[in-house]
Amino acid sequence: MNPQSTNLLTVHGSTVWFDESTNTLRHSAGPTVPRNLTLESRGGHAVLAAKTASAGTITLDGLRPDGRLGRSPGGAPLALHRRNLPEGLISLEANGMFLCAEADGSVSLTRDQQGPWEVFATLEDADLDWLGHLASRAWFSASNDAVLPEQSIRLAEGFGVQLGQIVVRLTDVLASRPATGDANQVTLQYDGWKVEQLTVWRPLVYMIAFGKQEIFDCLTLALQALRQFGRYEGEVLLFTDRLPEQLARVVPPGMEKQIKLATSPARDILDYTATKFRVCDIAEMARYRPLLYLDVDVICDRPIEGLLRRIHRANRLCVALEHDLLGNHNFYGANLFASDPTARPRHERGFTSGIIGIPHIGVARQTFPSVLNTLYGIARAMGTRQPSDWYDQPTFNYVLNKLDAANVEVLTPHVVTPVDLTVPVNNIPRLGFAHFCGGVGNTVVKLPAMRGYLDLLRQTG
Repeated sequence: MNPQSTNLLTVHGSTVWFDESTNTLRHSAGPTVPRNLTLESRGGHAVLAAKTASAGTITLDGLRPDGRLGRSPGGAPLALHRRNLPEGLISLEANGMFLCAEADGSVSLTRDQQGPWEVFATLEDADLDWLGHLASRAWFSASNDAVLPEQSIRLAEGFGVQLGQIVVRLTDVLASRPATGDANQVTLQYDGWKVEQLTVWRPLVYMIAFGKQEIFDCLTLALQALRQFGRYEGEVLLFTDRLPEQLARVVPPGMEKQIKLATSPARDILDYTATKFRVCDIAEMARYRPLLYLDVDVICDRPIEGLLRRIHRANRLCVALEHDLLGNHNFYGANLFASDPTARPRHERGFTSGIIGIPHIGVARQTFPSVLNTLYGIARAMGTRQPSDWYDQPTFNYVLNKLDAANVEVLTPHVVTPVDLTVPVNNIPRLGFAHFCGGVGNTVVKLPAMRGYLDLLRQTG
């Protein structure tokens, strides 16, 4: 936009636009308001210019007896004199009258004195774009540890912006717009010294399903529990080797719009288990915060939003502890630690690779490429595509311990892992997630146990 041309914002928190159907000026709030009217500086005065479908860009030159402005058959544009007010605000005067944003949504030149309705702010297109960016997203508030839903950030009366429970001056919000770079995190100074940080809230759960039908049966149960008991309504990314039409009976009714499909270069179990670490290769993942990886043998038994909020602010990969790290079972790479004298365990217990909380994809990029390189490097060194009975989990533990990249405090209290498959499912404490692990692809015992636990949840609520 020409720097001499700006949009008009009213004290009501609305923007001024031209209604071609009635040939009048209006002001309205909301994301669907036409952006078709600007105030243009011309020498010592200003004019109102409107973009129309019938005549292109026109200047308003008509003034009705009731003070409404529009377009006449032809004539000189109405010359408005801009009066500068404190806080960068203005009033507009012509013919001894002030332009007024009426309470009914109309705009008129009817007031002989300037009051609050006769005051305007001028905004560049970039300012409106920034306000639209804030309004069209959900945000996580660091100070309140709460999620602000879409449209909860909006223009307020008195040239302010509503941010959840607080109102901040418009000028402070506009000043928070980053000149370059990431617009998904905003640090806002307001009221002179107070501070708030907002981060885009767009959670994503992602899962992997390859191979035999029993794996997809587990997936169906996991998705049902995620929706019904996890109360999760966000997007789910599914890496799979099946076509969309083959998944119709796998995805629970009502979740179809939540599911996004992705492919991965995979030809065997080693590739399948490595797929969870390839999420960094998808550029679109930068849009999501936080991300949660779940194996298909995980049943969610409590609402997960609170846990997602804790993952969001963790700044490290979140994992859940299981058994002793260096046991002879080699669940967590005891042989790798023994082979690398510089490998120092950070915890006495190893952690599962079946549940991973990721604050944002940048955190995953710090470790996931190393996990992949190490995983395939070990396979080459050993000369086998089955370097471990546990595939990725030993490597995942080794790398995260080496890099000191794991947070175990967030997830561990909320995960039962592994579920004891030898006892009745009514013994499982409902912490958030129950992980029915028992070996990669081994569904003989876990699948009926998952069904039994989900049935129990439905019976008991």
